[in-house]
Amino acid sequence: MAKYNFVALFKKSEEPESNIYTVTVPDVPGVVTEGNGIDGAIEQVKGALEEMLLTLEDMDKKINTPRSLSELKGLLESDEDFLQYIPVDTYYARLYEENTSVNKMVTLPKWMEVMAKEKKINFSQTLQEALRKQLQVESH
Repeated sequence: MAKYNFVALFKKSEEPESNIYTVTVPDVPGVVTEGNGIDGAIEQVKGALEEMLLTLEDMDKKINTPRSLSELKGLLESDEDFLQYIPVDTYYARLYEENTSVNKMVTLPKWMEVMAKEKKINFSQTLQEALRKQLQVESH
């Protein structure tokens, strides 16, 4: 389990009015995906890259050393193509994939507990939502 920073190649669809990007990771064969808009494409390639790296680690396969943006700029074919680093930490990706729950004891003021119970607030759900926001991660 390690941290990686691979370069992804984004190519905008040539279809008029299309906002679809096809994305590949030149140094990780087999990672090819597409997404709607840049944000959607980034989300898709991050997921595909995480899955591929986890698989390669599980199979004890060699993972290529990532090349830099400057080393890959020759792959750009049009003004709308671009390169972007996609960071992946397979330690956290693996934990996220397992998605097991753990019990945590929290301490809070009595008045807060009473008010929350009266309003039927789910403590676990509220804590998870607050932590997701603080950690800037989405629900899985």
